[in-house]
Amino acid sequence: MNRISLHSRRLAGGILAIAILAGTQPASARLTVRSVDASAYPEKSALSFLVDARDESGPLEGWNKADWGLQYGDKVLKVATTIEGYRAKDVVTSILFLVPATPIFTGSDEPDVAKDRASTPLRYVLEGLQSLKTSVDDKDYLAIGCYDGGKADPVRLSDGVKKAASVTVPTDVAAVVGRCTSGATGTPRLQTLLAGAVKQWIAKKAEAQRYVVVLIGDGNSTEPVSPTWFKGLMGDSENRWLELYVVGLEDGGDLNNLVALGQGGIATTVPVRQNLPSELAKLGPWVAGSGVYGVSYVLDDPIRSKGAELVVTAAMGKTADRSDAVSVGRLEPKRSWVGAVILVAVILISLVFLVLLVRLILQALAARRHRREEEESRRASQSYSGPSRGRLIVREGPAANLTFHLVEDVTYIGRSPDNHVSLSDSSVGKRHCSISIKDRSFQVEDLQSVNGVFVNGQKVLKAFLKDGDSIRLGSSEMQFRL
Repeated sequence: MNRISLHSRRLAGGILAIAILAGTQPASARLTVRSVDASAYPEKSALSFLVDARDESGPLEGWNKADWGLQYGDKVLKVATTIEGYRAKDVVTSILFLVPATPIFTGSDEPDVAKDRASTPLRYVLEGLQSLKTSVDDKDYLAIGCYDGGKADPVRLSDGVKKAASVTVPTDVAAVVGRCTSGATGTPRLQTLLAGAVKQWIAKKAEAQRYVVVLIGDGNSTEPVSPTWFKGLMGDSENRWLELYVVGLEDGGDLNNLVALGQGGIATTVPVRQNLPSELAKLGPWVAGSGVYGVSYVLDDPIRSKGAELVVTAAMGKTADRSDAVSVGRLEPKRSWVGAVILVAVILISLVFLVLLVRLILQALAARRHRREEEESRRASQSYSGPSRGRLIVREGPAANLTFHLVEDVTYIGRSPDNHVSLSDSSVGKRHCSISIKDRSFQVEDLQSVNGVFVNGQKVLKAFLKDGDSIRLGSSEMQFRL
């Protein structure tokens, strides 16, 4: 009893908010995202969350007036927010009260009044559950079960999972004992019995979204209770959650097992059986979901992501809180018809532009090919097979390797096709220069060209040519030969 007394002083009357939800945040975290609904995101850029706002002292009521926000990475999103209370969201809730029919709870208060069942701990449990039921909404589902040393039945006292309005908490202790006692004697295998009962109850109302278990016990067990006993009770599920509330009787109980049971949710202990009703009544706001809020956001600037993780934030006065990052899956906003029309128009304009560009390129190539054919035809027509008075052999420039014969007294040289010697060189003037032949002398003359005439590297206005001289006009160089 010394060990139990030590634990009693530590735990009596206190709430051990070890973890609000199985496998989720510790008690210091005030915001827990319970579920996410992104079904309206493609059409309306809307996201809906069910958020649990609570701390060690209880649900955070009145937070429908808080400033709620949404964060994506380091970016605070611009959103329009709508906040509703848990009841306004029509969340399907299933609640289970598990009543102990073990010896400590069914035994009498005093040995000399063993036949008087009115003063057993079970009587106080039933009184507390009647008070707690007033916090349960009539549209919620409720089951009342019980367990003893050998068997646990999650619906024995309610004959099934029913609407709370049709379920009555029993008041006859003897009748409860009669229905819940399996004939087994001794201490129960607590973890095995309770885990099995909770799984059976969840399966009977598998379409619910919120599951609440209120468990009363003394912690006595023939097997130790693992701190992770609650894991796996829900199975793999999204947008469903389990809340666990444990009320333990310290008198003659195993507080180590009680603490282990409470690791899955909220645990509170009472030193004497008379405190059971008031302790159970304190769970009213928790069971009622007073701190659960439906928070809906419409994003001003929708985001696109294959696996977005968002953080829900809330501020009330000087208090600001945030949730852990929660995955909302793939976010793909649907394009509006206006956006679709604009996109189609952009595509069509791009196609027209591309067609025009290709057409211009083909026309340019055709014109270039036509010019080249004309030049080749013209050069062929300029070829001279008779006696030559002189020759100009192009060494550099677009007309390189071509030979032009001097047959006229005055030969005009330039870029224009009208010249005797036509050079398709943009650096050569239309009529750049001329070569005059008189008495077997050859004289080149600059016809006011922009880039000038160079004979053997020297710029000249007029100069007599001799066999082998170099004549440069722009980027074209010719050699004069007799």
